[in-house]
Amino acid sequence: MRTLAALTGCFYAVRGDALYINFYAQSEGRADVAGTDVGIKQTTDYPWDGAVKLAVSPAKPATFTLRLRIPGWARGRTVPGDLYYYLMLRMSVVPQVSTPA
Repeated sequence: MRTLAALTGCFYAVRGDALYINFYAQSEGRADVAGTDVGIKQTTDYPWDGAVKLAVSPAKPATFTLRLRIPGWARGRTVPGDLYYYLMLRMSVVPQVSTPA
């Protein structure tokens, strides 16, 4: 199981105030983005189902860039020099507060 745990470390990356989503698979991770602890959770049946639900949960209100890796094949491109690009979303996120039912 150590290999699988190490692999999820490749799913997410941080550079400056940008959080990169590099791979799509059922997973959970944490990252320090510009000094804020951010939880990331993917819920999916990918590749059998193309839908991917991404939950981003910062420990405190934060503004950062979310960069989603979009493979070239998903855009109908098969040229090796154009393997992927990142969709960039600048976002301000406020943690959700759960209230007892």
